[in-house]
Amino acid sequence: MYATFGVEVTPAIPELTARGEAELFLKDFTTADIDSLAWNQIMVGGEWGWMVEPVPTMGAWRFVFVQHNGYLFRLSYWPVDIADLRADVDDLSQTTIGSFAFTK
Repeated sequence: MYATFGVEVTPAIPELTARGEAELFLKDFTTADIDSLAWNQIMVGGEWGWMVEPVPTMGAWRFVFVQHNGYLFRLSYWPVDIADLRADVDDLSQTTIGSFAFTK
């Protein structure tokens, strides 16, 4: 098993903040109480966004949500709940978030 990373870009919902869009996504993604998850505001590519984890499904995820120029960027990292892979997921997160740049 390996640590995985993905990026999804969708049009932002103009009336919602990145946090609002994150909450909307998570309500469909997991049955967990989203208020019980760890929420941290972070800088991504010069924009403030939200990192939330561990988001349980079949394995736990780390998500980063950030809005830029009318789009929502969702960065996903998996799995955060397997001890042998946690360091890999942390390194992958630090590398991608630390070097993320918007091109639009």
